[in-house]
Amino acid sequence: GSVRPDEDFAMVWAKAGKTAVVRDIVRAARKADVILLATDPDREGEAISWHIVELLKEEGLVTSTAADITRTSSEVSSAAAGTTASAAGVLTVKRVTFTEVTRAAVLAAFAAPRALDAALVDAYLARRALDYLVGFHLSGVLWRALPSSEPLSAGRVQSAALRLVCRRECEIERHRKEEYWSIFAGLVPAAAAAADTAADAFVGELTHVGGSRLGKMEPGSRTAAEAAAAAVARAGTAGRLIVHDVTERDVARRPKPPFTTSTLQQEASSRLGFGAARTMFAAQALYEGRGWSEGLITYMRTDGLHVSPAAVTELRGVARAQFGATYVPIAPNLFSKVQKNAQEAHEAIR
Repeated sequence: GSVRPDEDFAMVWAKAGKTAVVRDIVRAARKADVILLATDPDREGEAISWHIVELLKEEGLVTSTAADITRTSSEVSSAAAGTTASAAGVLTVKRVTFTEVTRAAVLAAFAAPRALDAALVDAYLARRALDYLVGFHLSGVLWRALPSSEPLSAGRVQSAALRLVCRRECEIERHRKEEYWSIFAGLVPAAAAAADTAADAFVGELTHVGGSRLGKMEPGSRTAAEAAAAAVARAGTAGRLIVHDVTERDVARRPKPPFTTSTLQQEASSRLGFGAARTMFAAQALYEGRGWSEGLITYMRTDGLHVSPAAVTELRGVARAQFGATYVPIAPNLFSKVQKNAQEAHEAIR
């Protein structure tokens, strides 16, 4: 097959798909002295750059020694600022990465090229091997066991996700339902009621019955809840509801993180009723600037929460000019992923 476990998991690759793109890359490489690989800084982006180098090796444009992957710190320092070719007449290949498409970020990336990152390439190869060895064979088992699932696939991600879903479903089935009720009353101060205005109206929740605080699951029956509600109604009719005390406190609220692909889709679904496909179609149009002379949002396929420092500085300046320094925090709010291995190849959507 395409992965050979007995040969140290060697992989067999075949050129397929966009042959015209491959042909254009090779044609352009023959006319160039330097190639800058600026694919995404995540696993897949590093893998694309690695595949391009391997392709150029096959075409004789890059030698094996000229395309070594960065593996140790000493090799990194001897890579001559990311250059992967040293012999005269051999094509020079450099790797550049940036997480935001801004002038400053692009210039900084091109000023500090590097060699290919072996850790990212190896991670990509390991994932591909698992996809083939597990998913390719497991999908066939799934189709034979459940013929109706033939359009679906199983594998490294789907199988683990399905197991998590099944575990959660079992927990739901084991859950013991327990009835409880919450009692609320719409209240208006006497002065406001006399003036026939509801400006100071508020909603109160019942927390005590007979001098005792209600438990988390109380009242536990409809009968008890109706009895408590009737007692509140009688007290209100008799004018025996009073404000015992008022407590004021400052509440700090932090702004929500900027949009990622998933949160953009969730917000579009809850507020606009958009499906994922419609949301991404609209986002693609905004990114490309269809109907305008320039794009209106940054790249919309991202799981990163960071925002370009240049954009943050500009936004803080606009907020200060339009609303005053009071509405600009001393330091900008910074957001990051909880996952330690989050790739965050692109900045958040802005």
